[in-house]
Amino acid sequence: MDDSEETSIKMTEILVALDHSRHSRAALESAAFIAKLMEAKIHGLFVHDDQWLRIGKLPYLAEIDELTGKISPIGRDSIEKKIRDVEIAIKEHFEHISNQYQLPNTLSTEKGVVTKKVLEAAKDVDLITIGSRGRSFSKSGKLGSTASSIIRTADKPVLILQNRRKPNRPTIVVFDGSEKSAFGVKMALAIAG
Repeated sequence: MDDSEETSIKMTEILVALDHSRHSRAALESAAFIAKLMEAKIHGLFVHDDQWLRIGKLPYLAEIDELTGKISPIGRDSIEKKIRDVEIAIKEHFEHISNQYQLPNTLSTEKGVVTKKVLEAAKDVDLITIGSRGRSFSKSGKLGSTASSIIRTADKPVLILQNRRKPNRPTIVVFDGSEKSAFGVKMALAIAG
């Protein structure tokens, strides 16, 4: 087997875990770039986190209008509306990027635990892309809990992206000698090639 056969890899579908963070947008743009190179399809997944609706039951939850200073209670209906608004914005951005790269695509929405739903959706894909963290306010630059959990439990390569990082920068591949990490190295070589 020559070198080109050894590093040759065929991708058919890439899963993109979507939220409304800039890191998720970077993951989507990178997934689209890779999908275009590999002639693959992208599948976007937006998960309504179970905890969002639980927050609406808190009696002390309120929002403050930036202009008027008026304090208004936030109830379940308000949270559901905000989730729908976010979902619409994600769908529009996903469609825009898919059209820009002229990619076959699908988009789905699930309710539940984000990590569990992403791993379930990843069963038939070749690569998972996800932002390094969601909309957390941490300035540390560390991985968010969802990204960390997916890396630990996924049975396929995971590409973690951070705030508008383009895949034209050096790629870091963790190699531990396992078959899964060897596949990750092959995938990185194929993308770089």
